[in-house]
Amino acid sequence: MKKLPRISGRECVKAGIPGEELFRSLAAKTGGTIMRFTVTIERDEDGVWVVECPSIPGCVSQGKTRPEALENIREAIRLCLEVRAEQGLPLTVETSQVEVVA
Repeated sequence: MKKLPRISGRECVKAGIPGEELFRSLAAKTGGTIMRFTVTIERDEDGVWVVECPSIPGCVSQGKTRPEALENIREAIRLCLEVRAEQGLPLTVETSQVEVVA
């Protein structure tokens, strides 16, 4: 897996580059692939935002603000994918949605 340059959300805002445009630009320049993941996000009892990527076991991050937590999970996902690739593990595990009558 190719390593993408690490550019923070703050740097994108300063440069006036929308997130989606930045990802496409980086993918084109590096030959990388844009991967889209579902994440869960919630506040814990201390007000910290906790974000998890269910399709990558153990991939969890947090932040003081929601935007910071989302920026941090992007980095965590990149690192988790690198480690899983190095260890020869599947990059993701299957996730599914189920319907429940409540």
